[in-house]
Amino acid sequence: MEIHQLRSFVYVATELSFRRAAEKLNMTQPPLTRQIQQLEHSLGTALFKRSTRKVELTEAGKVLLNEAGKIIALTEGIASRVQLSARGCSGELVIGIFSWGVIHRLPDYLKMLREQKPDVNVRLLNMSKEKQVEALRNKEIDIGFCRFAADQGGLSVGAIGDEKYLVAINANDPLSRQTRIGLADLADKPMILYPASSLSGMAQRVYDAFIAENVSLNIANYCEDIMTSLLLVSGGYGSCITTQWAENINMPEVVYRQLTAKRLSRSPLNYIFRSDDDSILLNDFIQIIKNKADGAG
Repeated sequence: MEIHQLRSFVYVATELSFRRAAEKLNMTQPPLTRQIQQLEHSLGTALFKRSTRKVELTEAGKVLLNEAGKIIALTEGIASRVQLSARGCSGELVIGIFSWGVIHRLPDYLKMLREQKPDVNVRLLNMSKEKQVEALRNKEIDIGFCRFAADQGGLSVGAIGDEKYLVAINANDPLSRQTRIGLADLADKPMILYPASSLSGMAQRVYDAFIAENVSLNIANYCEDIMTSLLLVSGGYGSCITTQWAENINMPEVVYRQLTAKRLSRSPLNYIFRSDDDSILLNDFIQIIKNKADGAG
């Protein structure tokens, strides 16, 4: 049983006339008759009662007519979805995110993607840079957003911008009266580092910067993200080195001051993906990211 046979059957069953059905199918009657005979042979039963005066459906023909429309619609739907997927216009894009710095950029990317490809489903997963790398290798995500990413085997990295470093400090701390704060100003003061789970991320870079300037670092607490870090700063438990996006977070008793440090000038924001991923959907999404980066100048 083939789809073109089913389509021909539906026309004949609807018209109850081989001649009229053939006209609507833009074909002659003999090949249409052969298609119906082949269909009946494959099903092992007659679908029509034929006489010189009229054509009627058998009981089996009535059952097939009821099901044929569903089968044809399902087949056409599958074909349409496959074609959309082949053009990158449908399917699912799974995105790993970790850095809060991308939060104010991602909505623009997603809005443009939805406008261009409304049939694409997007899934966001919160995971560290290390987890993103693992998930990319396991093909569990399509693209990740993080900081301090570097090219490595099978993975490629793109840049979406960078941010300056700031110090989040309690408003009652005497240092809050300064407009700029150096690492020496933070010597032995309680510091909150994040993320605790990333040995190559922000926490490690802050640690390395203190070592490079021979400044004593007093780690009071490790946190997994900026929000919990700022909550501790708000409560007076220490200060936190973060990036400029944090200024968007209105946390009571927290002020931000520019950081001056040799090794902490700008914090890069990156996207990371599999080098051999030839997905049209992914490539189009990356182009959206690049276009926004170019537009930002």
